[in-house]
Amino acid sequence: MRTITLKKFILFSLIFFFFTFSFAQREECGSILPNDFELQKYKKPEQYQKFMETFDNNYLNRPPTAGSCINNIPMQVHIIRRSNGTGGLTISELNSAMTTLNLRYEAACMAFYVCGSINYIDDDQYYNFNTNDEPALTAANNVNDAINIYYANSVGNGSSNFCGYAYYPGGPDVILMANGCANNGSTLPHEVGHFYGLPHTHDQGNELVNGSNCATAGDNFCDTPADPNLSGVVNSSCVYTGTATDANGDTYIPDPTNIMSYSRKLCRTFFSSDQLAEIVFNNNFERNYFDCPDFDVDFTADITQSCTFPITVNFTETAVGETTYEWDFDNDGTVDATTPNPSHTYTSVGSYTVNLTVSDGTTSIAKVKTAYIEVGSLSFPHSSNLDNFTANTNATGFEDGWTASPSGTTNAYRWNTNNGETPSNNTGPEVDQSLGNATGIYVFSEASGYDQGDIAEITSPCLDVPLNAVDPYVSFHYHMYGSSMGNLHIDLFDGTSWINDITTAIIGQQQSAMSDPWIEKTFDITAYKGSAIQIRFRAIRGNGWQSDIAIDNLELLETMALPIELVNFEGKSNSKGENILSWETSSEINAFHFLVEHSEDGVQFETTGKVEAIGNTNSISNYRFIHYFPSTPHNYYRLKMIDRDESFEYSSIIYLPSEKQDSEITVFPNPSLNIFQLHRSKENSNWELLVFNSIGQLIKSTMWQVGEERYELNLEQFAEGVYTIQISNQNSLIGIHRLIKIK
Repeated sequence: MRTITLKKFILFSLIFFFFTFSFAQREECGSILPNDFELQKYKKPEQYQKFMETFDNNYLNRPPTAGSCINNIPMQVHIIRRSNGTGGLTISELNSAMTTLNLRYEAACMAFYVCGSINYIDDDQYYNFNTNDEPALTAANNVNDAINIYYANSVGNGSSNFCGYAYYPGGPDVILMANGCANNGSTLPHEVGHFYGLPHTHDQGNELVNGSNCATAGDNFCDTPADPNLSGVVNSSCVYTGTATDANGDTYIPDPTNIMSYSRKLCRTFFSSDQLAEIVFNNNFERNYFDCPDFDVDFTADITQSCTFPITVNFTETAVGETTYEWDFDNDGTVDATTPNPSHTYTSVGSYTVNLTVSDGTTSIAKVKTAYIEVGSLSFPHSSNLDNFTANTNATGFEDGWTASPSGTTNAYRWNTNNGETPSNNTGPEVDQSLGNATGIYVFSEASGYDQGDIAEITSPCLDVPLNAVDPYVSFHYHMYGSSMGNLHIDLFDGTSWINDITTAIIGQQQSAMSDPWIEKTFDITAYKGSAIQIRFRAIRGNGWQSDIAIDNLELLETMALPIELVNFEGKSNSKGENILSWETSSEINAFHFLVEHSEDGVQFETTGKVEAIGNTNSISNYRFIHYFPSTPHNYYRLKMIDRDESFEYSSIIYLPSEKQDSEITVFPNPSLNIFQLHRSKENSNWELLVFNSIGQLIKSTMWQVGEERYELNLEQFAEGVYTIQISNQNSLIGIHRLIKIK
């Protein structure tokens, strides 16, 4: 028998439901709703809503070509026998019960298997089990991280006997079953339904037939009809024979096939779609910790999210007791690899479900991670108030593609998910920003017990910034109260590399009390239109434990009020090889200065000069800047226009070829509506032209023939956006140019 651990739990009082039937069947279920019971869809509405957005497609409406969605869940089986070893559930009876259970849960993409060897408990005291003996029985026999199911000759409480009972999520990982009910067709699926959060269809008050109170009465599911309690009123043909009426006088029309009803056992074969969703949600998020030390399956990946593609993902299996592997990297039903730790390249945008099936030579079990690999970005505009995160102290609980480093630890300076006050006094906020109460979730950097200068990072998912966004910007809220406060830095990933301190770092204490309101921070991202970006919050610990930095409510929006109305921005080259830039503003409000930024490739910019702004005016203002030593052969320029409150925006990009250039290629006009003219100074070979869109897809391939000085590139058939053209000959890469197609 495996190592056992005493579990702490509160033993619910068990009530016997006894009914006199006109046909022979055992007593009903002994599972009792906790006093504080609430369905997860009400307990965690935002997380549940996010889950429901994909539930139908991932579970109920899977295409015929999709592979399996079954996840295998371990059960530690305990069979109670007499002290002399006689009696008890037989192996054939157990196998039959498991087969029926898995048939009923197939629609939920769940299957159960016996973990390791069966634990036989030979003890007359427990053979006819009484609920008063549960603490002693489970303390001596429960196994951590598995569903502990006990089969006894009978299950009762005093003089009352029933088929079985289970605990709802939050209770012990325990199910009790009477042997005589193990194979009656539905009691085991019924009790497992309770284990994953389902109430009886008649629980919680009188539901009206017209469905007007379906969300607050009965089982709180609106796709299960009102049920007056079907004990004794369903005939052998599974037809309801009762005549009960509801408070409006309407006659009930219940569903005798629902597994969570008190209908005849052999009639109960059906879970509604809302019931299945509750089961799967609890399996994924509430009771998702089960594993088997003897035979189990799981895996990890070094990359689970990428803004661009193609990406190569390296998978690592963490199975136990396996001898063979079958990987399906996109869950299409085709085995893609059979090695323990394979790699796979994803070549297009999508959300990919990964399936690993392993075998020990006798039994096969599978782990399916739905939407595990995310390639591409979330749509614009985007808002994330973090309230579907789960409060945890070990740098976990993140959702929607957010990641943290370090993660899954309590022994490092880290970002924790939290609600209410932070654990340390006199640092951090009292409540979150988005909901403004103690239930709303935010994240904060846990500073207690660590060293000055320690770094913790939390990173957003990939976020799309479309080319047609009007003045796109990022907004978030922060709370930095604490006498030894550190620094908060904001970085941006532009699809190629991280840009540290994309806006001014926030340094030191910003609030004077925990109750002070959160502060909003905004910064412009116009320069990244047409790209997929990520935002990283980099916390640096201060010199003491009162250094809890909190953030909440990240948004990508457009049309931010900006300090400067720019009329035009243009440039020209003179005979000395200098580039003269000029621009004009029609109005300025609290304008501070202009930074002139220069780039050789139109992607990576560096500041090359600074021009003070007039500040406040409603009149036309003209500015001029000379770049005395421009690069050759290509020069791109933009203005960073900064307000006195440190908000800023970028101008459009202009291109100036150097008069002294010896470049082989120039492109004009750029930006362009449709046609780009390419000119080369050398024409001694055929050149290949490859055009890629902003997410790296090859959209056009053509040849520039020897002898042709000019080439006309037509992108009329493609949408506006940012494109990249790669030019090469047979031997080497000649150049890469960024093209901007406008309306």
